[in-house]
Amino acid sequence: MTLDAVGDVLKVEAEGDGVEDGIRIENRSAAALPEDPERNVITPALRAFMAVYGAPLSVKVTVRYKITRQQRQRVERRIVGRGRLG
Repeated sequence: MTLDAVGDVLKVEAEGDGVEDGIRIENRSAAALPEDPERNVITPALRAFMAVYGAPLSVKVTVRYKITRQQRQRVERRIVGRGRLG
């Protein structure tokens, strides 16, 4: 998956078992996040990836750490200050 900014820490596992498509989301962060794939914002990107893959694929995403907006802004300011972003 492509990222264009500082974001959450995720672990993504995929298994092409040839049986069926499936998405599983596990939240191990301290933030309250939906584990129901129909309610999580990552699902459309996962479905698009799975469609391009072209074969049955099971994907498990574990959210290890949720970065808050304030944390992201601090990191982005440091990166911009060093000339690495923007």
